[in-house]
Amino acid sequence: MSCIIASIYQGGLLIGSNSINPSGVITENRSFDPILKIDEKTVLFSNKNNNLTQKIQEILIVNKFRIEKSSDNKPCVRNHVQYLKHYLHDYQSGDFPTSIIAGYDRFNAAQIYMLEKGGSIINNTFVSLGNDNEINSYCDINFKTKMSFEECFKFISSALTASLYRTTNGNGTIRLCRINETGIEKKKICPDKNYREILSLKSPAEVMV
Repeated sequence: MSCIIASIYQGGLLIGSNSINPSGVITENRSFDPILKIDEKTVLFSNKNNNLTQKIQEILIVNKFRIEKSSDNKPCVRNHVQYLKHYLHDYQSGDFPTSIIAGYDRFNAAQIYMLEKGGSIINNTFVSLGNDNEINSYCDINFKTKMSFEECFKFISSALTASLYRTTNGNGTIRLCRINETGIEKKKICPDKNYREILSLKSPAEVMV
């Protein structure tokens, strides 16, 4: 079980996920990164079946290479979303989970799209996936538009860290993925080792280095 939160801030977007299971111990596949790269500035994620999410990743990467080879242009974020919508509608719409595609391009800057099973595309500035009602309520109350990176970092990392400590006493990992005009930057942190530093937000830039 995992909780994934993504939010747009001024200049980019930040995605965070934690890795736990309902028994209160470290998840069986702690090394698995649910935030999967599609291209230099676009990622895919879902909190459901890992194998199906990886299959979607492969489909989108193949389509990216096809577009680049035929037109010498890089697909924008919405191109990935539209292609996946048509693919799932034509082939396997009932088998795949709700998916999130998020990224940054020169046309629309930072974007987050949710593609639901029925084929609906929802463009969000914030999304939270998971079964933790308290975290979802926390996010609804504390989210705000036009956050700085520091504010967005504190918003996401505090929610995920609190979720881990309430459920597993800190046994788990948090993965952060920052996307802006320069590309994708990832970091894995362990709240059981630096819980106070994360919540106090003394130096968020150091965490993302």
